[in-house]
Amino acid sequence: MINVRALGALVLFLFGLFQLLDLWIAGFSWATLLLALVAFLLGYWLWPSKRDDPRHRYQNSQWFDWLEFLVELPVEILLWLIRSLFGLLRRGVDDVDIIP
Repeated sequence: MINVRALGALVLFLFGLFQLLDLWIAGFSWATLLLALVAFLLGYWLWPSKRDDPRHRYQNSQWFDWLEFLVELPVEILLWLIRSLFGLLRRGVDDVDIIP
């Protein structure tokens, strides 16, 4: 079952990458961007992560570790950007001067 979840997550990850490539080649489209984000989020959710429950994964598999890194990277970057934006809004922008 772990292999099926990992394969499904990889397929969703590759589909998200394809959508981003299509976004770059064919021009910007909100639907394509949304589809890529949904594919990345579903792949992140489907992946049998080591952080959730280490018993449900192979303990010493470097392949799974690398694939986990790749599948979780887009969502982790997105979460980091959202946290940074909310942190900036929480602190305020009084310390930043646009004109010196």
